[in-house]
Amino acid sequence: MILFRRLRNMQKEKLRLIQSFLNIIPTNGFAGGNNVGIKFALSVLNPDYVLLLNNDTVVEPNFLTELVKAAESDEKIGSLQALLLKPDGRTIDSLGQELLKGGPKDIGIDSPYVRFDANMEIFGPCAAAALYKSQVLMEAGVFDDDFFVIYEDVDLSWRIRLAGHASVLVPTSTVYHKRGISGEEHSKMNTKIHYLRRNWILLLIRYYPSTMLLFPRANFNSLIEAIYYSIRRGELQEFIDEIKRSLWIRRRHIKNPLLIELQRRWIK
Repeated sequence: MILFRRLRNMQKEKLRLIQSFLNIIPTNGFAGGNNVGIKFALSVLNPDYVLLLNNDTVVEPNFLTELVKAAESDEKIGSLQALLLKPDGRTIDSLGQELLKGGPKDIGIDSPYVRFDANMEIFGPCAAAALYKSQVLMEAGVFDDDFFVIYEDVDLSWRIRLAGHASVLVPTSTVYHKRGISGEEHSKMNTKIHYLRRNWILLLIRYYPSTMLLFPRANFNSLIEAIYYSIRRGELQEFIDEIKRSLWIRRRHIKNPLLIELQRRWIK
């Protein structure tokens, strides 16, 4: 509350502070919490862009200028990511989203950083430091609350791609990211593993070739683990409902001719 009062006292014409009580209890998550701000911005402020920036990041002074410059260089670009480095400044945290057959991954994570300045096309941005064109979000939608935390940004990237927009990494925009899941250390049910498995199954159902749900074998194991953790947490019916919604979403996307093209190009 002390921090909130200090921020509230700083409010001027260009600063809007939203006090949300939803995240006080574990019902909103990363997806829902960010959606509060995104929806407010889109409906009230009418911005050209929406920037997502995690609270465990430190930025270089020109990081936003470089992102906007890249966004304005090509109308086909719908989303962008800053170069994410570990706090040591020498190790990569993320160069964007990579779609592997065993699940999404941050490109280059934990690898030594070698400087480069050319923008690089990626499937989509890690939401720890991502810039989205407002018109693209109006078209593709915001985060899906079903994901709560983990892969919510990948789901959004799929929808942005299916709407015909591209995404790029902007290496001249640098952000240092500590990385972690808030409150995970207090969980008795291993929150991270639960959402990794569950949300990967939801992505598989929505966007991937049907044969991948059970192959490779790791995906079948993920399904079993997702069911196991859902039972432990008393959320099995919720998981079943999310699977049903994902099947409905799949039926809608399967009509999009871009789906097969994106599967062939980006899934490795």
